[in-house]
Amino acid sequence: MVAALTLASCSPGENTANRSDSSGLPPGFVVLSLSEQFDTIASLAVSAGVVEGIQYALVEEGRILSINALGVADRERARSMTTDTPINVASISKSMTAWGVLALLDAEGVSSDTPIRPFLNSKDLYDELFVDADLPVSRLLNHSSGLSGASVPVTPASDPLPSARDVLTGKSSVPIPQFVPDHFGEFHYSGAGYLLLQLMIEERSGLSFEEFMSTTVLEPAGMTYSSFVVDESLLERAAIYYRADGRRREPYHLPGAAGALYSTASDMARYLLLYMEDGRQILPAERFAAMLTPAFDVSGETGVGYALGHYVVDTPEARRVVFHSGGNPGLRALYLVAPELQAGFFAVANNDKGDRVLARLMRTWANTMTSHSRHTGSEYEWHSL
Repeated sequence: MVAALTLASCSPGENTANRSDSSGLPPGFVVLSLSEQFDTIASLAVSAGVVEGIQYALVEEGRILSINALGVADRERARSMTTDTPINVASISKSMTAWGVLALLDAEGVSSDTPIRPFLNSKDLYDELFVDADLPVSRLLNHSSGLSGASVPVTPASDPLPSARDVLTGKSSVPIPQFVPDHFGEFHYSGAGYLLLQLMIEERSGLSFEEFMSTTVLEPAGMTYSSFVVDESLLERAAIYYRADGRRREPYHLPGAAGALYSTASDMARYLLLYMEDGRQILPAERFAAMLTPAFDVSGETGVGYALGHYVVDTPEARRVVFHSGGNPGLRALYLVAPELQAGFFAVANNDKGDRVLARLMRTWANTMTSHSRHTGSEYEWHSL
């Protein structure tokens, strides 16, 4: 998803129900609050059949401003979408995994530039993938490891889920990833790289990836309805996904670190708050700052960088916007947060056309913030991937 946005330095708290008579607008002209604008966009998208259902959350001034859901989670069974309906958030899982990896490194007392090989029991697998390369953990987190394999297998929920090792050794439905030496040190998106990080977490902690992430990240963040495991209980409540032509997609699951997370608008609102509280529930300040420091401009001259698990873009005033999108068959998801402005949003839709709605929400979020701060003269454009 590519969208041009405009954003400015402002006070996010001014966005709520601003209807001043001194605005200079024509008589009868109503200025909708940001929450009302989101509600309108989402309602129109559902009523027009662009998406079956949508969840979204807004955070301002470091607090949850609104959480909402519209449409259906399962059209055929007439089950409504709610703010607590579990739904896959795809590659947003990678940004969540980054918190876990850095928490593990912090417990070990080492930097993110530490080579990963000593942290793996599966040194034979590492040596097979990378030959003689001495690969820092940070290179996997920021997609500059040289490892191919952008995609990971999408497996029907009724079938066994391949392990991270299965995917890395070619025992799944996607090709075996390859190390491309010419790509080492350059940004090349790799889901396989995150599966190697998953393997590191499992082998170093002695826990399953799901157990480690639950106790280290999800529980401290207060994300009680989120899970990296798809079981029968979750499937009974989870959203169904739909193709662009409206046909139903059957439930599926994915390997953990690269795209498995199921969450809700309620939980993702709490995730946004982590950034506004400097991540202190999980990471010390210096780790949090390093996680959001970009290593690459990933898209030419647009100013979008990639840090340790997150896309970032900086304003001319050095205020940072952090974001990650996600897309799996039948769904599109996105979160975007400006920690210093204490503002952000999350949205997810259960249709392949969901990116159209998310792009509109992004523009609205940015333009609304701009409209309340034109006096600063500090507008700028950025692009999201």
